[in-house]
Amino acid sequence: MTALTDSRTQVRVALMALLVVTAGAALLASPVVHSLWVHWGTSIALVSGALTLLVTGENAWDRMLASAQAAGLVAPH
Repeated sequence: MTALTDSRTQVRVALMALLVVTAGAALLASPVVHSLWVHWGTSIALVSGALTLLVTGENAWDRMLASAQAAGLVAPH
């Protein structure tokens, strides 16, 4: 159980770091401050970070739903 908890903690820390990096990249995305290439690069990083967070959240939801179904708390669909 401890290894699972440590693994979940590591995933949460990694996701929070990704969120912070994505938010920091949003500050660099202004074309007024930097060149066009920096703007495009940060925009791509923002989209990639957002998609990663969405996919990770969807996977976590699926695991939680499967766990609830296995425990009999939610009817299978």
